[in-house]
Amino acid sequence: MFMKTSTRIIFIFIVIFFLIRNMLIPMAFDDYVYAFIWNGTFSQGLSDLERVNSLYDVFISQWTHYFTWGGRIISHTFVQFFIMIGKEYFNVANTLVFVVLLWLINKIGTNSKTFTTFNLIWIFLGIWVCTAQLAFTTIWLSGTCNYMWMTVLQLVFLLPYINALRNNKSINNSRNLWIIPLGIIAGWTNEAGSIATIVMTFIIVIALYQQRRIEKWHKFGLAALIVGCVLLIAAPGNMVRMNMNHPGFHWNLELIINYLHGSFYEILIKNFVLYVPIAYYFLRRGYEKWSANDTLILTFALGGLTVPTVMLVSPEFFSHVGFPSTIFFTISSTIAINEIYRKKLYMKLSNFMLRIIKYVSFTVVGICALSMMLCIYSDVSIYRQVKSQFAYVMEHKDDDCIYVKPLKYSRKCEKILGMRIPAYQLKHIGGVVKDTNHYYNEVFCKYYGLNKISASDK
Repeated sequence: MFMKTSTRIIFIFIVIFFLIRNMLIPMAFDDYVYAFIWNGTFSQGLSDLERVNSLYDVFISQWTHYFTWGGRIISHTFVQFFIMIGKEYFNVANTLVFVVLLWLINKIGTNSKTFTTFNLIWIFLGIWVCTAQLAFTTIWLSGTCNYMWMTVLQLVFLLPYINALRNNKSINNSRNLWIIPLGIIAGWTNEAGSIATIVMTFIIVIALYQQRRIEKWHKFGLAALIVGCVLLIAAPGNMVRMNMNHPGFHWNLELIINYLHGSFYEILIKNFVLYVPIAYYFLRRGYEKWSANDTLILTFALGGLTVPTVMLVSPEFFSHVGFPSTIFFTISSTIAINEIYRKKLYMKLSNFMLRIIKYVSFTVVGICALSMMLCIYSDVSIYRQVKSQFAYVMEHKDDDCIYVKPLKYSRKCEKILGMRIPAYQLKHIGGVVKDTNHYYNEVFCKYYGLNKISASDK
């Protein structure tokens, strides 16, 4: 990537910032659960669990997982693999995946392999400001493998379709062979993102068909994508988990209303700033000929809307599921901004107004940079506390029960940063709770060879 010096500095700053956060955030919750070979008995006791020590253990674990808990075996294969080899390797890998995500958004959004300063800042701020649960979906090991990594796989699959729509070129034979496994993998990622990817691929295929440019690989890839999605959603383990966690569940209007007022609203309102350039572009574009980029703007906007919409029929709907939605809207808005600039659809402003916009922009970027530094400050504080508490736990590992104090967060940081730091969820080391028999406590004890552990209030 050939970038200007200023762009390169910003890019390096973002990468280092992201890597440091990965290094500081500890393992917690499901990270310890997936450190063991999944045997389908987690709700009945953990005495016979064994650590994952090989790729064969990962395979056996995910085979059982598919039939007893859920269909997300691709994401959980990544989770178990990196827990097996060590979180330090994940820290580097996750940073590289984040870089790939930024590159894919830029490539799809601008049709260029090179970042400009504006596009890089816009893309990063789109993720930083608009993601509903940033720490959960981009830093925490289990969460990011389920959401950020899977969104990258979805975009990798979409990229050849987007290039075909834009470039009017036939795909080479080698990619014909790869589009089917790519489709199955992309469809087998996560439920909402997978369905949204099907919707977006279908729209692009229809557009290519209308232009009489449809090729066999377009249809094969879409079919493979649907097959992957079916394998994901139809996993027998999904029904086992639903019967366990939501016995007698039935879909009703009251549930939809609760979702609309809850996670659905949170996801859409978080992405609000991304809608502005999309709306502005279509209000200003006039009646000129419809272009490939026009199709892509609406396609990714519809994909962003599909993600929370399909969750309205789910027995569970948490706002972190909206991560693909933010990415799809970021892509849509990036295309719109670049079309506004290319077609000179922006309004002519006086020098005074331009100065105001410049100062406001610098202020927004400065505030975001400050919030990033506050994140590091908060993460360092938690890292030190976890390290201190872990030393205490290991000193008392032979005790009948170890009581751990809650992690202390700066209230000012919590108010400013919200869910960009793990304060909203990680209350105690490892995610342990008061109940010594809770499976989070039991896997933590099993992992470190403890008897019992419990979270205290003070």
